Amino acid sequence: MTDFLLFAFAAAYCATACYIDIRHRTIPDWLTYGGIAAGLALGGLNCLALGGAFALQYTLMLATALALGYLLFALGVWAGGDAKLFWAFAALLGAASRADVLLPVVLFAASALLFLAWTFVSNAGTILKKRRECTRIAVDSAAKAVGAAAVASLFASGLGADYILAAIVAVAFLLVQLPKYAWLAILLVALALNADATTVAFPLSFLLASAIGTVAGIGSKVIAPSLTYKVRKADLEEGMLPAYTVIENNGKAVLFRPMFDLGGIIKAARKESDVKKILQKAGAIPPAGSKIVADSADAAGLEASQLQRLKKLGNVRWLQVRRTTAFAPVLCVCFLAALAGLF
Repeated sequence: MTDFLLFAFAAAYCATACYIDIRHRTIPDWLTYGGIAAGLALGGLNCLALGGAFALQYTLMLATALALGYLLFALGVWAGGDAKLFWAFAALLGAASRADVLLPVVLFAASALLFLAWTFVSNAGTILKKRRECTRIAVDSAAKAVGAAAVASLFASGLGADYILAAIVAVAFLLVQLPKYAWLAILLVALALNADATTVAFPLSFLLASAIGTVAGIGSKVIAPSLTYKVRKADLEEGMLPAYTVIENNGKAVLFRPMFDLGGIIKAARKESDVKKILQKAGAIPPAGSKIVADSADAAGLEASQLQRLKKLGNVRWLQVRRTTAFAPVLCVCFLAALAGLF
């Protein structure tokens, strides 16, 4: 009976959070802090009832959720309301006697995958209309994945067939442009070192890198542009999410699109020792002397001070903004699944 009441409360709580987030694109503090307080109170009672071992696991789980939620907020992936809702869910999991250090990580990973799947399904029409471009992206990703898989196979052959590390290396090396046919030489070396590990690591790494590259490419080059629209400077409002980062350089607004090119970073590192200057020269962060006016990576959207600055910059007439999608529904679905013990 207690489990049923807790689940009913959690379902009602999630329904309220989803309704408000979909309707207003924000989650109020009274809801998130109320959930955190209720979760901590009930979780604290479980700590007293179940003993020190549970209390330690519960504390570590809360710390993991706090660190992960804050990191995602700091990186601009989540707005403050999403992070606080995540913390409320971690606290409420303790009320259901769930205390696992990695559970918040699993909860985020599951919700991110579900959100990604929903984004692709809801934009299936756009993908079909631009299927030629999607095909080209898939072919380009496969070409890069061959080199990434060859490097990953070399790592696997020399490190005791560690296929998890090989997969991580394959994804990382999607950002590196290898010389033509260099992948073949790398693959032959990997085969010579450990043929058994290479025959497993190469196809698996290729499929993973190719799939991730294709999904990322379609998401950034096909879906993301279709979710933007122009807004006149005078019509900009707080909370709107700019499609591109706007920086102020020499008194003018300039669009900044970061470049994540590992080759460019390595080239810049040969001339510079300061990390910030290296990233600036490689185009990964805004150039020296510039100031970010509107950050596309900030999930909270435009603030009042940013709006005032944008409107003062005379060369700004329009701003491309994104249509945002509420993240709370997928997070709530995964939380209820976790509460029911499905993962």
